[in-house]
Amino acid sequence: ADHKLVIVKGDPSEVLALCRWRLHNGIVAPLEPEDRRTIEAENLAMAEDALRVLGIAYRSAGVEDHGTSIEQNFIWAGLVGMADPIRKGAPDLIEAFRRAGITSIMLTGDQRATAAAVATELGLSNGSRAEIVEAAQLEEFAAATPDGDLPRVDLPRVFARVAPGQKLQLVKKLQRSGLVVAMIGDGVNDTPPLRAADIGIALGRSGVEAARGIADVILLEDDLASLADAVERGRTVAINIRKAIRYLVATNLSEIIFMLVAAAAGRAHPLSPIQLLWINLLTDVLPALGLAMEPAAPDLMTRPPRDPQEPVISPAEFGTLARDASLIAASAFAAQACAARLGGSTQSGQTVGFTSLVAAQLFYAFACRSRRGSILSGRARPPNPFFFGALGCAFAAQGAALFIPGFRNLFGPAIGIADFGISLAAGAAPLLAIETLRKAQSYPT
Repeated sequence: ADHKLVIVKGDPSEVLALCRWRLHNGIVAPLEPEDRRTIEAENLAMAEDALRVLGIAYRSAGVEDHGTSIEQNFIWAGLVGMADPIRKGAPDLIEAFRRAGITSIMLTGDQRATAAAVATELGLSNGSRAEIVEAAQLEEFAAATPDGDLPRVDLPRVFARVAPGQKLQLVKKLQRSGLVVAMIGDGVNDTPPLRAADIGIALGRSGVEAARGIADVILLEDDLASLADAVERGRTVAINIRKAIRYLVATNLSEIIFMLVAAAAGRAHPLSPIQLLWINLLTDVLPALGLAMEPAAPDLMTRPPRDPQEPVISPAEFGTLARDASLIAASAFAAQACAARLGGSTQSGQTVGFTSLVAAQLFYAFACRSRRGSILSGRARPPNPFFFGALGCAFAAQGAALFIPGFRNLFGPAIGIADFGISLAAGAAPLLAIETLRKAQSYPT
């Protein structure tokens, strides 16, 4: 009654350091140096099989044992190896991330050998032995890589014997270095780094409520492979937003240039108010919606991530958009001049300018589908029925505005087939010029 049985489990090396005896075939015997080497070898062999290994020891404690005295003279009972299989889809996810330029890092409380074996199964080593940093080395690692230097060093892929607080420390270190950090976790001790990460990802089925409560993303089916799909969709949305914005900037700028140049040339009414409203309604909405529905490019997940600080439109891109807008406006002026040479009136010339400006802006949407190469190169692009449907509706609406009686009277005098052909040709000319320039020069990716 005066004695208690004290049992300890934990890291085999630390538990072994507390022991002076061993249990062998039911008999307690002194723990010799040779026995320690045998235990260490068995621990290493089990860890290299990707087992999570625990050391077990016990002792009897009396009333006289207290304080630090109870933490010694243990009897070594043995090793316990627990299989913790890697999650389904994890190796494929890491490979997909590697191709996409995303660095995967494993943080584990397991010992070095177990971490190395798991890293090999996951593919973190990428054909070579993974570099492993233990918790005891974290301070040294942090000191050797000042803030801002991490993106330029060969970042270790595996951190072993990591305590919960050190996970948070590493997440913040990566963020201070300018990296965007996503953290995947399922336990209570993962909640601080999940909260601190730019994107906290919790497992819906196996994750604890605390982790799910603070996560930004919850994987309902614990399917890690869905993260690659999420990254692809996120990149697609970001790219499509840029496409739509570039299209809207260039086309609206072309209208401004057209009106300003016409006013400077002494033309009182280059376009009527209803024509301007129609252009903004027709060419802003439908093509932009079609561009927003563009599918992912086949090589999207082989491109590196974009800098989160990168502007939607860089100064160089704005210069390109201004050039494109100038070509669109110039084509409308050219169409009006050509119609006038063929004997058209000033009023019909206004309709020709209106039609050619609409056509040029709609054709320009094809140039905004991709900035990687030219459509003249014959490179196939993923089909987008939404885009072609939107452009078809826009061209049909413009045709109705020109040729259906009653509706036509809202948009100025009627034009003949010849003037309509001039307008279409002038509308296609900017697209042809832009794509020819793209084919002739190296365009940014």
